Amino acid sequence: MKKIVAKRKYKYPMGLEREYAKQIAGLVDGMFSTIKKQVPDMVKLIKANQIKLDAEDPNDAIDDFMEALASSLLLRQKAEQYVRRMWGKVNKYTDKEIREIFMAIFGASASLRGLRAEWTREQIIREMSEEAERYNVELTKEEMVAIGGGILLSSMLSASEKKRKAIESILKNRPAGADIIASNEAELAIKAQQKLKLLEDIWIRENLDLIGSLEAETLRKLRDEMTRMMTTDGAIIQEDLIAFLEKQLEVETNRAVLIGSDQVGKLNGNLMQYYQQSAGIEEYRWQTMQDSRVRPRHRARQGKIFRWDEPPEDGHPGEAIRCRCVADPVIAIDNYGVNPKANSYIYVD
Repeated sequence: MKKIVAKRKYKYPMGLEREYAKQIAGLVDGMFSTIKKQVPDMVKLIKANQIKLDAEDPNDAIDDFMEALASSLLLRQKAEQYVRRMWGKVNKYTDKEIREIFMAIFGASASLRGLRAEWTREQIIREMSEEAERYNVELTKEEMVAIGGGILLSSMLSASEKKRKAIESILKNRPAGADIIASNEAELAIKAQQKLKLLEDIWIRENLDLIGSLEAETLRKLRDEMTRMMTTDGAIIQEDLIAFLEKQLEVETNRAVLIGSDQVGKLNGNLMQYYQQSAGIEEYRWQTMQDSRVRPRHRARQGKIFRWDEPPEDGHPGEAIRCRCVADPVIAIDNYGVNPKANSYIYVD
């Protein structure tokens, strides 16, 4: 079986990675701006509860304060619009990239669904060709596709009596294969849409959990710091709190950037697999960014062929943390019944 890859390469969505990382970092910056406005109240709370043997349990006061602070942050809720929007952008980008690769090989009118439809059409024609031969009649491809779908064209009505009777017999007793082919394609399309929706739900939920953890971790560390200050006689509480928050802002901003870049890479990888497998692609060629950031393990995979159903040790492109590798589809052209354009591809083993 002949296998090819397009000369037109898949491009990693670096712009979307940077956009998402910037958005999450911006949410973190806004969260800390809100927290900093509460510093005067934090100072009062700490001073009022510094070591006093006869005082009430300071934990109650801190709990009340942290609960009120959390209700003003709502980072997870604020992030949802950005998360859903980024899903849409990466999905649109990946779909477009895969389609353009197919268009580069098969022509401007080609699309993933169109190629699958063409594949189905060729299968139906093969089924009907056998029936035409059995009845000793000549049928055009259009007539074969129509008969395979249980349709009688107007041109068939003016055919010879022999041909009309043959067509009527084929329509009445047409092989189940034609129906099965069409039914299978419809079932595949439904399952593909269900899988895409599942991918969307999982990615959005995981991202909201990750972004929510930025708030949860910040509040946990802030509570610990305030409790620590209550056990000391520090005289510069406000300055210490501000310094603490500035340090935490840097830590959580770095985490936000990591989440943004890593999650776009993972989503891009999942969608590459989804769109390629939906089009009947079983293999891909590993493609790195070919720069100094590429990890040695992935550099060694450059240009090698892998199967979607047999992932390498640390996963397909995009699955490892901050992986920017991509999967160029390996196309078994015999499966599509469409001839590729000259000089648009190279053969692979």
